[in-house]
Amino acid sequence: MKLTESNQKSPSPEEITQFINALQLSIKSQVGRYTIPSSNQMIIHFDSVEEDDQGLLSFQQLFPGQWNKQRNSYFIQDTHLVDWQLVTHFLMLSRLQKDNMQKLAELDNKFYSLLKKANLTKTINKQDKTITTLVDAVDIVFSAIAKQKLTLRQVSELTGLTQVSLSNFKAKRDIRFGNLLKILNALGLKLKVED
Repeated sequence: MKLTESNQKSPSPEEITQFINALQLSIKSQVGRYTIPSSNQMIIHFDSVEEDDQGLLSFQQLFPGQWNKQRNSYFIQDTHLVDWQLVTHFLMLSRLQKDNMQKLAELDNKFYSLLKKANLTKTINKQDKTITTLVDAVDIVFSAIAKQKLTLRQVSELTGLTQVSLSNFKAKRDIRFGNLLKILNALGLKLKVED
């Protein structure tokens, strides 16, 4: 589980407490306590689990783990890879409500990776578009960037490409295929090649 880029250190007790409090505000089920059996594992123990808890389902998408139904506990591994501050802010601001999560990712792209992890990225356009020229590719990509209200700087951060490379592409100068794939992936677009 790699939710975000992190400094790969174990979370502090304060970070975990803030996270658990934010989680409790985001779900109907009652969190009882948590235990940390090792530096990269956490078990969240629930006093009760609500059957129709959509927040808890979203949480499970963000943090794939294992349920122990007999003990009402949820086991999470690789906790040292989590950016706890980012995840806690995401929980506090979104309350794990789908519309809130999507709007939050639109407003601040640092939350996009969490939305992607939860499989909640919006489809920019469900209609297939054919790319036969560089101009087609530029139009589709920069239309998606505009719809997501992203800046070139934000796209640069998401893709690892320089703003100059993106500007050149926008000016309809050629782009490497690998770089185009990075851009499409960052925007949640899919490329389909047909014979």
